[in-house]
Order: sequence, then C-alpha cells, then structure tokens
Amino acid sequence: MKIGINASFTRKPYTGIAQYTFQLLEAMFSLPQAREHQFFLYFEDEKSAPSITNHKPARVTNIIERIVKTPFYKRDDLVRKTAWEKINLPAAAKKDSLHVFFTPYNSATSFPMIKHVITLHDVIWKVYEKDYLNNFRKNIYSRQTFDAIKKAAHLITVSEYSKKEIIKYLNIDPSFITVIKNGAADCFYPVSDQRKIQTKLEQLNINSPYLFYIGGFEKRKNLDFLLKAFKKMTENYANVLGSRKLVIAGEIWPNKDPLVTDVQAVVGDLGLKDKVILTGAVSNNDLVTLYNGADLFVFPSLYEGFGLPVLEAMACGCPVLASNRTAIPEIGQDAIEYFNPDREDELIQQLNRLLSDPVITAELSQKGRIRAKSFSWPRAAKKTLEILTSQQ
Repeated sequence: MKIGINASFTRKPYTGIAQYTFQLLEAMFSLPQAREHQFFLYFEDEKSAPSITNHKPARVTNIIERIVKTPFYKRDDLVRKTAWEKINLPAAAKKDSLHVFFTPYNSATSFPMIKHVITLHDVIWKVYEKDYLNNFRKNIYSRQTFDAIKKAAHLITVSEYSKKEIIKYLNIDPSFITVIKNGAADCFYPVSDQRKIQTKLEQLNINSPYLFYIGGFEKRKNLDFLLKAFKKMTENYANVLGSRKLVIAGEIWPNKDPLVTDVQAVVGDLGLKDKVILTGAVSNNDLVTLYNGADLFVFPSLYEGFGLPVLEAMACGCPVLASNRTAIPEIGQDAIEYFNPDREDELIQQLNRLLSDPVITAELSQKGRIRAKSFSWPRAAKKTLEILTSQQ
C-alpha cells in the first residue's frame, strides 16, 4: 500500500506537532508490518528531510522522501502554508498515485481521489475563536481546515476530551473519530546519577534548586498567572521557597504575537530577573535533565488537547502540579496534583503544600512513573497504521 505523510512540521523541531510526527513515525517505521507498505514523506524544504531521516530505523528502505517547494514565495507565513497545503502538496501526492494520505496536524489539505486521515489534536481555534481568528486570512484558513476535516475519511485525536470537543464544535459523527493517545519518547526516564544531572544543569547555567515549566508561551498556557503566583511566593513564602528559582524552557519568538505572552517583559515587570531562568529552546537530552533535576513541574495551562509535557515529566519521575482543566486530568489521573488555573491563591497553597512535604512529592514521583508506562508510541503507531491501511 502506498501511504503518503505530511512531514512539513519537522522543519520546526521544537514544536509539539514536530515531536508528535518524529516519535510516531519512528515507532511506525519500526513495526514489522510497516515493511509491507511504501511510505512517501513530503517536506517543504531540504533542511527538514535529514532531521526525520535520523529518526528512521536503518533497516527501513521502503521510504521515499519528496521535497515539495512553494516557488516564488519565500516568506514563512499563512499564505505560503495555505498554498503548500492546498495546491503544491495535493499535486505532488497525485503524481505518486497514493492509496491513503496521513496528515499529523490540523490542516487545510484535501484530496479528491485519495483517502485522507487527519490527526486533529484539538479545536482550540474554535474554542478561542475571537483570539485565534483575528484577521481575514486566518478566517479563510479556518474554513478551509474545517472543509478538509469534513472531507477526511477518518479522524484521529489524542484524548477522549478532544474527541468530545470535536463532536461539540465541529459536529462530526463519533464513529469517524478514533482516540489514540500519545506516548513519551524513550529518552524520558528517571536518571539516577545525580552528579551527571548536576553537571548538565551547570552547563545550562542552573546552579540552584528550581521549579520547572515547558509547554509554550501562547496566552492559553497561562504563563503570566504562574509568574505572578511565583512572585508572591518569593515575597510571602520565602521560607518555603528557599533558594529555588523558576526555570522556563522553550524558544522565545523575536516578533510580538498577540497570541503569545511576552515572558521576558512579564519577568522584567515583576522584578523577577534574578529568580527566573529562561533557557530558550532545549534539546530532548537537555529536557530530560531539566525534568529530572526539578523539584516540581508546574503546568498552568487553560486548554490542552493532551498535555505532552505532563506525560514527559511523569516518565522522568518529576512530581507534577498541573491545571485541572481540559484533557490534563485524563492524562495525569491520580498521579499528579491539581489546581484551578483561575485561582492564584489555590496554586500558591498547593506550591506551599508540596514544597513543604517531601513525602508527598516522592509519592507523586512514583505514581507518575507508573502512570507514564500506560502510554506508548509503539502502541500509538500500530493503531495509527491499522487505521491507515484500513482505508481501502
């Protein structure tokens, strides 16, 4: 069977969609049954192709890589994205006479003659419509994406919560949606060598105990809320906080986006420059160190279709304190502690409780490791491939 895959997001390796694509395809290509099929990977440029090739098992030879460029338009914006998804990609896929095509993210692509399976991670653009569809181009793209979803042969989503949201906001027949939960990459595990952790942390200029956050800077991630709560901890509960700092990892965008919290400005306005460490983008190897070295992982997000950082932290044995909203309780269940992400006092109360009681955090660490084992990329890849190959 000829299976096409949109691998365009691999050019943005620090995004959640890229990590989903990398991990899912690496696991899929390792399946024995994958050898029965031919895979066509479509990229936007040459730079992204080698990055996914590195995730490909050496024994797999039935993979063909296609570079599909958008001529005469070099800006990386919504115009280019739309042209590539609506015109260039379908044309390239048609030439390869594919049987089925898989898109691992919310996309505007549709195919008149090819069965199409889409992973729809969430419907955040519908939930926060006023914020996300704040101009003409975004509204057009949203309608095109909705049209592509309606035309798809099948949808995959990553949590039962997201499935309910898709049904609620897009009025999709539940029988056309399959929930396949994400996994945590094998690199996320508890590191027992404390000296090794400390050495790597020093390389990241972290020389004190810390609370940790990663997960993006969109306003729905609620970073300003976390920073304000942390500020009050430094002022009113210094005896509990001790010398701990707040470490925030992730690529900081140079341009000002209305959907993104200017975390550097908030840190400056709150007078927290000496208490907050912004690492910038980090590799998975560094991320494993950051999870393992943290006293607590704090995740204040207002909306998640899954919440992959929560799973990664649990897999590393890092105690997790997270928002009680959307899909997060489904992923964490009783292995993590929760707070209302609208209640600053509740977050502060939970921080005080957990930072004062090593017995509770040790218990959370153990529960998190056990809970994380119930998620698996090989299992997700097997189920995804089964759906793709059933589209005859």
